[in-house]
Amino acid sequence: MAANSKTQGIRATLMLVAAAIGWFWGGGFLSVAFDAGPQSLPGSADAAWARFSPDGRLVVGGAGESASVWDVEKNSAGSALPAAPPGDRILSAAFSPDGTRLALGLSDGSAHVYLWKTRALLKKFNTSGAFVREVAFTSGGRHLWTRSSGVEVWDLDSGKAIARPGAGLAIAASAAEDVVAVASGGEIQLYSGDGRERLARISDFDGAPAALAFSPDGLHLALALSEGEVRIWSAKGKFERALTKPDATLASLAWSSDSKYLAAGARDGRLLAWNAITGVFALEHQDEDVRPGGPAVLEFEPGTHRLLYSLVTKETSELRIAGLLGGAQ
Repeated sequence: MAANSKTQGIRATLMLVAAAIGWFWGGGFLSVAFDAGPQSLPGSADAAWARFSPDGRLVVGGAGESASVWDVEKNSAGSALPAAPPGDRILSAAFSPDGTRLALGLSDGSAHVYLWKTRALLKKFNTSGAFVREVAFTSGGRHLWTRSSGVEVWDLDSGKAIARPGAGLAIAASAAEDVVAVASGGEIQLYSGDGRERLARISDFDGAPAALAFSPDGLHLALALSEGEVRIWSAKGKFERALTKPDATLASLAWSSDSKYLAAGARDGRLLAWNAITGVFALEHQDEDVRPGGPAVLEFEPGTHRLLYSLVTKETSELRIAGLLGGAQ
C-alpha cells in the first residue's frame, strides 16, 4: 500500500512538472498584454524619430529640422536640441553607450555628434551620400557608423572616415562587443568596430531586410524581413530560430533591455511581440484608426518593458510609451 502511494505521488509530481514545462514553453509567465493607458508625450506631433537616453529618464526626438527633449517621469517637454540647417531634416539619432554623446543623421548627408550635457557640437562628418538614415556608436564609443547611400565608419578622435564597407539596408552595433552588423540584399556581414575586419557572413535567409538589432546582452542578432519573418542568430552568426507573422509587413524591430522580448512594428500599424526566450508569439496590438506606414519609432525603455512608439491616426500623431503587462517585469 505504501509503495502504491509512493508511486502515485511520484506520478503526480511528474505530471505537475510536465504541465509546468508545457506552460513555460507555451508562453507561460512571459505572455503579455498591452497597457490600455499609454503615456502620450506632449508636443510630439509628427515625430519621425526618437530615442531614450541610456538612463531612460529622457526621450529625444522630433520632426523636420527640430528636435525636442522630454522628461519621461514628469511627462513634459524640456530644452530643444540645436536645429538642422534650414531646408534640412533630422532623420536618425543614437546615443553613445556611456550616454555622453548624441549623434544625429541629417538629410543633407552629414552626421553631427554633440556633447549631450552641454549640447555643444563636437564633430561633423560629411558622408559620401545624402540622407543619413542610420547612425550607430560602437560599444567602446571610439567609432561612429553611418548609413546613407553607403555605409561608412568614422574615427571620433580624428574625424576621418577609416572604412567604407559598402552598401547596406540596415546596420546595428552590439552594446556588449566591438562588433557591427550590416544587412544588405541576401546577406549580413559582421565587422570589427573599426570596420577593417570582416568577422563573419550570414546568408541563410531570403527576403528584404527591414531592420536589424543586437540583443542588449550581446548574445543574439535579430533581422526583421519585410515579408513577415524575424530571424535570430547567435552573435557569432549561428542560426537559432525564426519568428513568423505571415500577414505582417515588418518595418521596425526592438529588443527589451533584459533581452526577454522582441518587438516589431508592421506597416499596417500593428505592434507585435515575441517571447525571445521560447520564440512564442506573445502580443498583437493595434490602436484605433491607425494609418498605414508602421511605427517609425520603436524602442524599449531601458530597464523596463515599456515600449516607445510613434502613432499616426486620422485624428492624431504623437509619441507614446506603453507597457507590456502580465509578463516577467
